[in-house]
Amino acid sequence: TTPSWIHRISPTTALTSSMNFDWTIVDDLQNSQRLLWNPMTGFQSQLSPRLTLNASAGAIFANAWQNGVMQPTLPAGAVPFQIQSGAAKDWVADIRLIDKLTATTQLTAHAAQTVIPTITGQLLKTDLVGLTLSHDINPLEKLNFSTQFSHDNLAGTEYDNFTASASYIYQLTREWRTQFSYTYNSLNSSSGVATSSTVLFKLSRDFEVYGKKPPALNPTPANVIRTPADLIKSPLALQSELEKASLPAVSQ
Repeated sequence: TTPSWIHRISPTTALTSSMNFDWTIVDDLQNSQRLLWNPMTGFQSQLSPRLTLNASAGAIFANAWQNGVMQPTLPAGAVPFQIQSGAAKDWVADIRLIDKLTATTQLTAHAAQTVIPTITGQLLKTDLVGLTLSHDINPLEKLNFSTQFSHDNLAGTEYDNFTASASYIYQLTREWRTQFSYTYNSLNSSSGVATSSTVLFKLSRDFEVYGKKPPALNPTPANVIRTPADLIKSPLALQSELEKASLPAVSQ
């Protein structure tokens, strides 16, 4: 559950607030549960025609417990979904600076500290910095280049992760588009260094869940919705109509 609030204080600046609440209940022998609270506050500001700054900061609170029996012995190498009992808190933040270099090129600088739950029930803390460059070749073709460095901490195990990627996007038709990307990843931990390269080809199609959108109506008097304010005539207009109605018809 994530309720949010946005208040615009000027034509170029808005304040934002949100509260992310997550309650995880695991159907296991330990009857594990975890409450996760994440209040955030920040702002969005158009600094100039080229620069946009989005920044937010907050805290995260986690509380986990177990009410069931002890976990049985698992086979060697098994990785169970197990929530660690206890309480923890930390601060989180996210900042993005967007620079529209040209009409077709945009550079985004990103820095953040995040804490997120993993699929194994543990909490992953990440400090990261990254850059993304997007360029529109034409209305149908687009290039993306990105790089990111992060320092991660998972249940006391720390490691560094570096990622660089490039992608080419082509709009085949109005609904169909394709993407070709290459990603290089390097992970450095106490166990050593591991690298990988990934080549991905993706074909996707956009569609409406409830059918196609109706055609736009032409703004004619028959289909334009008029408000009560449009139907109220001014005193001058009423006086003019009364004068015209009271004047006798003149024949020539």
